[in-house]
Amino acid sequence: MVISKGNTKIGNIPNVSLPPGKSCIKNAPCSRKCYAKKAYRLYKTARQAWDNNWDILTQNREQYFLDINDYLTKHPSKYFRWHVAGDILDAAYFDHMVKTAQDFEDTLFLAYTKNHDTVLAYALEKDIPDNLSVYLSMWLGWGEHLVDSHDRSFFPFAWYQTKNNEEDRPHTTTFVCPGKCADCKHCWHSHADVIFMEH
Repeated sequence: MVISKGNTKIGNIPNVSLPPGKSCIKNAPCSRKCYAKKAYRLYKTARQAWDNNWDILTQNREQYFLDINDYLTKHPSKYFRWHVAGDILDAAYFDHMVKTAQDFEDTLFLAYTKNHDTVLAYALEKDIPDNLSVYLSMWLGWGEHLVDSHDRSFFPFAWYQTKNNEEDRPHTTTFVCPGKCADCKHCWHSHADVIFMEH
């Protein structure tokens, strides 16, 4: 298991990643502009780490989450980020994420996901801990059925805005990501919508 201790964007925040594409929904709207796919191609160390995590997950899912719990036990952290690369695989995976948050109440967990149906269905049946912030990623022309859905109240949106401001669906926020999690941490604390500008 490889848990990163941070990067230039999120700062010194531990995080776990999976190979982009393999762990994502089919035909993900962000696939063509995926920053993680670029990093996967360019950086051998990242590629090896993410592939290693994928191997552990697919061969022994319980061990994958035990390794994360073991890390958090030995290295207590105020913040933890799920999936700088990759995404929530399925309902059972998300259930493990929820249990991890329950086990580490003093840690704030954050994830963005395109796997809307899985997390929304889960939230209809079970409670999501307050220390687990999950954002539904919204891309131009995609996710329309959620905009006016009552189900969306379970999770905030992470809006992707193009350079030409083409995203004109209703926003419940004007908060624009400043690009540096270490200086902000809005998404860990607020449980409110955020806008990410194309760059």
